[in-house]
Amino acid sequence: MMKKFVLNQNFFPALILSIVTSIIIFSWFKDGSFFGGGEESLSTWNPSKMVELYSSGWIEAGLGYPSPFWLPRIPVYFLTYFLSNFLDPSNTQAVLFWILMSTAGVGMYFLAGRLLGKQKKIASLLAGLFYMLNLYTQSQVWARFIFSGFFAWASLPLLLFLWICWFEDGKYKFLLIFAIFSVLFSSAYSHPAFIISFWSVALLFSALKIFSKKLNIDEKKKYLFRVVLGVFGWTLCNFWWIFPYFKLQSSVTSNLHDWKYDLASLGGVSVDSGISQVLLLRHGYFFDRLDYWGDFYKSGFSYLISLMILVVSVLGFIKARILKGYKYLVVLTVIGFFVCKGTNPPFGNAIFSFLFQYIPFARVFRSSYEKFGAVWLMVYSIFFAYGFGFIYEKMAQIWKFVLVAVFIPLFLIVLVWPMWKIGPFSPEARLFVPGYYKEADTYLNSLNYEGRILSLPIIPGEGVRYDWGNTSYYGLEPSDILFSNPVISKTVRYEYLDDKYMDIYNTFVQGKNIDKLLSETNVEYLMLHNELDPKYSNASSSAEVKVTLAKYPSIKFLKSVGKLDIYKNINFLPNKMVEIEGTALYSYSRISSGHYRVQVTDAKKPFELILKTSFSPLWEAKIGDVIQKHDVVYNYANGWTINQTGNYTVDLVFEVWPDIFLGTH
Repeated sequence: MMKKFVLNQNFFPALILSIVTSIIIFSWFKDGSFFGGGEESLSTWNPSKMVELYSSGWIEAGLGYPSPFWLPRIPVYFLTYFLSNFLDPSNTQAVLFWILMSTAGVGMYFLAGRLLGKQKKIASLLAGLFYMLNLYTQSQVWARFIFSGFFAWASLPLLLFLWICWFEDGKYKFLLIFAIFSVLFSSAYSHPAFIISFWSVALLFSALKIFSKKLNIDEKKKYLFRVVLGVFGWTLCNFWWIFPYFKLQSSVTSNLHDWKYDLASLGGVSVDSGISQVLLLRHGYFFDRLDYWGDFYKSGFSYLISLMILVVSVLGFIKARILKGYKYLVVLTVIGFFVCKGTNPPFGNAIFSFLFQYIPFARVFRSSYEKFGAVWLMVYSIFFAYGFGFIYEKMAQIWKFVLVAVFIPLFLIVLVWPMWKIGPFSPEARLFVPGYYKEADTYLNSLNYEGRILSLPIIPGEGVRYDWGNTSYYGLEPSDILFSNPVISKTVRYEYLDDKYMDIYNTFVQGKNIDKLLSETNVEYLMLHNELDPKYSNASSSAEVKVTLAKYPSIKFLKSVGKLDIYKNINFLPNKMVEIEGTALYSYSRISSGHYRVQVTDAKKPFELILKTSFSPLWEAKIGDVIQKHDVVYNYANGWTINQTGNYTVDLVFEVWPDIFLGTH
């Protein structure tokens, strides 16, 4: 019976949403290009490398650094790794974006159906389409190009629908599906704001129900039990990233800004999300100041279309009061509006001053429209669909045809035409990665190298522009993704790595002897990017770098591959990622990025054991017990004073999980 219901009632709406998604995604990727740059760099270009880099709390990129924010992305990297066995990077990304967009539409369809009622199938379908195709999605989801935002927007309606089904119906299958999808879309949780966004709307629904005067005490206990079990189930299924998240967070966010700094930051971005912008789902920066999509969005016609959508949504807001979930939607509307408009009046500055000062975790919403806007869009979509359906039902048959034939295309196609035509991304985001990167990596791998690569010209920061022929790359320096071994190429906002990196930068730019620094950081090869735009990064030109390299007898040119010049540090000593300053003999093996095993032989007196990766108090040296004397050496690396003599094994472990979790290091 259930199967027949799903097939008859939901198959065709889901099919329509999938077809629309397919048309859009085909339009975006028909030329075979790849979307990258910005903060995301080339996230899905090399999935196997991403799995290797981010499958633990220690990121073996550059000189290494801890981060709690990448672990939740592992499921999507495993998915793209699987797809990459059959598809090239462009098509892999296309499939991923198709999954995200269709999930957003179908999830919104089911959520709207739950809140509007089964008889409102057309309105639910319209809600799903509108959630996919609107100015907020165009500017704050896709154009911002941040993966956590993609996954939060895509998963919010579906997860809320599953939570409501579990909470109201109490069927364990809904709890199981909810838990599974929370893991599949855990990439959303790589920014804590999206964790708060989801749980605020889910628990608000539950709280309004539990505190309703219509329920007796036994019913309240029943629903409360479901909340507790649901939260526990979600936590248990996501424990694999939650525990490291909290364990590592203090190591990378120990120096929090004063709350007034975050309030000022929110005030700065709130200029673009005033009341009129939020009500029209617009954003001042993208639609008024940038020219991503031409002058259309500065025209009165585009504002008129947005205004008509707002009027329809307000009508839906008024007429939807007969719905059983109306109170929840109203409360969510008020909260969503006040959060999204940021520090703008009324009461914006006062509300966020209180929240940021007395509730520290609220400070993750210092870009509130971007981080909480999907909640606002969700209720907006429901009211728009309900309002449009109300108008449709009141019209004569001929006007119903006009309404559908004229206004639906106007709202869902004309207003968001970039979504259909070329993609809502910056023109700079569309690129083709040159093949010579793969050739250079293959060449280096053929040399069986084990050391790090130093990227040249050395940039005093993290952002680059690479001229890749017909396209250019703008964003975080991407060499860690493009090469097999770690590349020292940028700052990452981690004290020990950044300080050492800038030491290398200053030494090289000033033409001082760099041999000692190369030895301390285990650099075996140097890679000169002749396609780098030096002005963009405030870096030296390739010609200037070549003059500097010619001064170093220890650096030998090997070959050019495309626009890359490869050099070798002839002073490089193999097997020196781990060093001993003393007379003891030793050998070591790399178990994983967070675990090295050192075999010490014939130690007769104390010595210094050095691991050439960025210092973190979570790195531990163990000879049965933990060695207590742990210091910073070489101004960045980990050093331990070992007093034990004789023959023994030392385990160097990045200690995230408790010892009871065997094999997790």
